[in-house]
Amino acid sequence: MNDILEKQVAQKIERFEAFEERLNVTFDNISVRVKSDDYLVIYLEVHPRNGNKLKSSVSVECVIYNASGSIIEREMNYLDSDSFFGFEVIEFSFSTEHLASQIAKVRIYPKE
Repeated sequence: MNDILEKQVAQKIERFEAFEERLNVTFDNISVRVKSDDYLVIYLEVHPRNGNKLKSSVSVECVIYNASGSIIEREMNYLDSDSFFGFEVIEFSFSTEHLASQIAKVRIYPKE
């Protein structure tokens, strides 16, 4: 059952490649783990487009929407350019009642 939910949620993930390009990062190996209908984790790797360092610090936002377009969850991770090297795995953890079954869209994007 969780495998099916994980695939369904993964198919609902939207990336904004123009944002990634503008901030000189790329997201790779995005994975979804549904621990229960109430607990969801999204993992992804952040890589610089060129070289091993980020040109500037970056935040990565993950926003979850329901079928009516309302935001039901939001989480952010901050990557410091001074300590970043090569790539970093980040994790978004959400714990909301019946979350997995409510998800219509997940947007993941970087911002300054």
